[in-house]
Amino acid sequence: MANTLQRTALAVKNEIATLRELGWPFTVQHGTYTTKIIKPQATTSYVTVQFRQRVFIAARMIKNDVEKSPYAQDIMQRQHFTKNYGNSDTITELKAPELLNIDIKSAYPNCMMNNGLISEKTASYLKSLDKHEKLPAIGLLARSYTLFHYDFGQCYMVDKFQADTAQIFFFLIQEIDRIMRDLKFILGRYFVYYWVDGIFFLRETPDRLIKEVEEYIASEGYTYSFELVQDFNYSNIDGDVRISMNKEGKVKEWAFTDSQRNESEVRLALMNEAIKLPGQHE
Repeated sequence: MANTLQRTALAVKNEIATLRELGWPFTVQHGTYTTKIIKPQATTSYVTVQFRQRVFIAARMIKNDVEKSPYAQDIMQRQHFTKNYGNSDTITELKAPELLNIDIKSAYPNCMMNNGLISEKTASYLKSLDKHEKLPAIGLLARSYTLFHYDFGQCYMVDKFQADTAQIFFFLIQEIDRIMRDLKFILGRYFVYYWVDGIFFLRETPDRLIKEVEEYIASEGYTYSFELVQDFNYSNIDGDVRISMNKEGKVKEWAFTDSQRNESEVRLALMNEAIKLPGQHE
């Protein structure tokens, strides 16, 4: 028997507290979209969002294709970066009535197609999903959850699970980020920031650079959309980046840590490690 409820921290906490008081054996399986409380007599699922069945059909099609791809098997043996944003090295504050924005269309589905990871049939089905359904369908490649095992009111073991196809999803992130970083280099001082598969740059960017950006995206096998965003506000205070704008008639906001700060910290750590004297290594 299974029950499905809306996930809230309070609801999950209350059920766990009750089961601990009773001393029953149970397991909590906590993932991105769902928290399950598995008891001998029943399972309660607390969900943040319920996807249509077609999302899971697409996920199965992707998984089947990936398992048949020799390149996918090679990808799964490697580690990949998962950073998917970047901001200007020099701009600390910007208020602009308009900013240019280019978004790569269906970035992750097309990345899978371009690298021979899925068939045309799967890509076509995936692209037929609504915009908010595509990422979860692909993201199931990196499905992960944590298991908390309880008995006699105590948690006695914690297990972690991640799908063996996770590195495929991380590869997609890294590939699109590589393209974004190349576009950042092309735009130079006109670049403001990018987020996943969308890049933003100054209204006064020369036409020759815009053309170079468009040609580069096409050369990588992608299509794109182009638009103006309005009421753009950007600030970078001590590495804390805050952004707001009017995009497609809606006010949208972003907040993240300066990508340069993260990279600087990594470089500093590598340098500190490199200059340690013999015998100082931990």
